[in-house]
Amino acid sequence: MDILSNYFEDKGKSNKIYILYDQESKVKIPRSIQKYPVKETDKYYSLKKDFIIYTTGLADADLMKIYKDNNFYDDFIRYIPDRFKIKIYHYDPGFKDSNSNVFKEEFHHSKVDINKNYIILDFAHLYYHSKFENGIVTESNIYKNIGPGTEELNLNVLRFGYYGDPLPQIISKQKLIDIDSEDKITTYIDIIRKLPNFNSRNPDDFFTNIFNIVNKKIRKEEKKKYNMDNKESRKKYFNFIENILNKKLGENMSELKEILIVIIFDEIWNNKYISEDKLIILTNNKFYESLSKRN
Repeated sequence: MDILSNYFEDKGKSNKIYILYDQESKVKIPRSIQKYPVKETDKYYSLKKDFIIYTTGLADADLMKIYKDNNFYDDFIRYIPDRFKIKIYHYDPGFKDSNSNVFKEEFHHSKVDINKNYIILDFAHLYYHSKFENGIVTESNIYKNIGPGTEELNLNVLRFGYYGDPLPQIISKQKLIDIDSEDKITTYIDIIRKLPNFNSRNPDDFFTNIFNIVNKKIRKEEKKKYNMDNKESRKKYFNFIENILNKKLGENMSELKEILIVIIFDEIWNNKYISEDKLIILTNNKFYESLSKRN
C-alpha cells in the first residue's frame, strides 16, 4: 500500500493550497514531496513512492565504462517524476562480487516486485518485445541455446540495441520512458512497435531501416540527374554517393544521424499520428538541408 494513503488532505485557509497531515502526529507535510526532488537525508524522503530499475548485462567492463562515461543513469532518470525515489539493482552472472544492489546472477523476471513501479533495462537482451501488444515480451533464451520462449510475459522491459554500438548510445540519450499522473509507464518501444519496420528482436533496426530507405531513395533520385553513359558524369554520381550520401546516411554514425535521432524521438512523443512515411520524408528533407548548409 502506498504510504501516502496513510495521510489525508486539508485545504486549510486557502482553497488552492492543499496540505498533507500525518494522522498520528498531526504534523504538516510539505506538498513539495510530490513536486520537487527530496534528498535522501530529508525526513520526507521515505514518503515517496519507490521506482525500481533492474538492469541486465552490465558486468561487461566495456559496457559499464560506456554506461558511466555517457551518464546513462542521469539521462534516464530525468524522465522519472520527482514523486518517486529511485532504487536500482544490477543483475549479471559476470559480476565479481555481490552486494545489496549488485547481484552476481542472471536476471529472472521472478525478481520483479510487481507491486511497485519498475522498469527492466535489458542490456543483456534477455527479452524480445511483442509487435502486437504493449508491455508484452518473451524470453530470448539467447544464452541457453534452446530457441526463443513462447510464453507471453507482462513486463516493463526497455531495450535499444547493443549498447556497445554508436547508434544505441545516441538512442539511450533520448527520452525513453514516460510516466503519467496515474503511474502508467509508456516506453518509446510501445509507440514504434506499431510501425511496419519495427524489429522486435533488435529495436535499433527501426532507425537504421529509415536511414537505409532514404539512402536508397536518394540514390535513385540523384541518378536521374546524371548521364550514366558519360564517364565524367558517372564519376560525379559515384563521388556523391560515396563522399556525401554514405558519409551522412551510410553504415557509420554521423552528425546528421544524431540530429535525426533527436527529431525522430520528438515525433515519437509529440505526434499522436506518427508514421514511417513522415519520418522518411523528414529524414530526406534534413539530408538536403545539410547539403545547403554545406555549400
